[in-house]
Amino acid sequence: MEKTKVENYLDDLGVRYQPIDSRKEDLENFEAVLQAQKIDPKLVCKTLVLKGDKTGVIIAIVPLAAHLDYKKTRKVSKDHKVGFPGMDYVMAYTGYPHGANTPIGIHKEHPDYLFLADNTLKEQNELVMSSGEIGRSIKIARKDFETIVQPIYADLV
Repeated sequence: MEKTKVENYLDDLGVRYQPIDSRKEDLENFEAVLQAQKIDPKLVCKTLVLKGDKTGVIIAIVPLAAHLDYKKTRKVSKDHKVGFPGMDYVMAYTGYPHGANTPIGIHKEHPDYLFLADNTLKEQNELVMSSGEIGRSIKIARKDFETIVQPIYADLV
């Protein structure tokens, strides 16, 4: 299996991770995919690309099952308006299609963006997140993720 750009980047940094390939799985039943690979669903996070009226691009990392609270996000980002932009905007500003956004890959190319992570993620020692391709993820130590991305932790959900 060929490595993703994010996996190659982590290799270059000397950061340990576990690749997770679910491209051949039925993603309609993602819980079953996680169970088959013995991955606790609480470790899985999603990367949300937002647009703030003052901040511009905001990358929010939240637990997979959680819903982002716009009001809480606006408070942290100091924007009056925060919302999900269209897919063209997401691709243009991150380089990743919907479903493949990865905070590590986005931070590598755009360290100036605002990266937010929900406080609940601090409870986990490891996190599972996209590695930049649909159906490809990585499990990484939360401390390594923090060192690379340096997110601001806040109550986002």
